[in-house]
Amino acid sequence: MQKTHYTLLYIEDELATRSNIAKFLATRCAEVFEASDGEEGYKLYKKHLPDFIITDLQTPKLDGISLIQKIRSYDYTTPIIIISAYSDKEKLSYLQSYNILSYIIKPITRTGLKDMLDLVFSKLDEIRK
Repeated sequence: MQKTHYTLLYIEDELATRSNIAKFLATRCAEVFEASDGEEGYKLYKKHLPDFIITDLQTPKLDGISLIQKIRSYDYTTPIIIISAYSDKEKLSYLQSYNILSYIIKPITRTGLKDMLDLVFSKLDEIRK
């Protein structure tokens, strides 16, 4: 696996999960900005303007849906991937209106994460051409 020049904002409230996945993501991304809740994630988004975002739906202070709505109010192109323990089809369908690139159901496997990264890197390469 080759490291890219892309930056990522990763929002996950569970410390052990965030730490483990962020280590893997750092092997593929130039920089990984980590947040433990939606408010912190939004501040990091505004400060760093990452190339893409991975967010859990269930986060404290500002949930993933509210965070996405806030970002999408002025940025409709940054790829967003949602991670959730729930596979609620109605919620997933609703989120498609916010230009969500992908939706991953927990528990996350390295293969699933690698496939998702390949998808987002391909999309980012396409956007940048």
